[in-house]
Amino acid sequence: MNSEFLDGLMEKAGVLTKKASKDVNYFYNTKKTEVEIAKVKHEIGKIYKAIGEVVYNAREEESDSSNIEILCKQIDVKKAYIAELKKRIDLWKE
Repeated sequence: MNSEFLDGLMEKAGVLTKKASKDVNYFYNTKKTEVEIAKVKHEIGKIYKAIGEVVYNAREEESDSSNIEILCKQIDVKKAYIAELKKRIDLWKE
């Protein structure tokens, strides 16, 4: 075989290896981030439940419901974090 053919073959192999490596990294990082998003969504669900309990107890006991605002702010922070995680995934696509 001539050397030009082998050089071309090696170059193509290198390009394929880089692409495969990039694809694997993208897949790994995306899945890892999606797991983090699911975890944060689960935490948000717990906060929603806590809000419901506070609202119910406030109705029954006519107590201060200022905890609701604190819990709502926690949800806002977690939703902002999820949005950032989704932006990361979009950046990896490029």
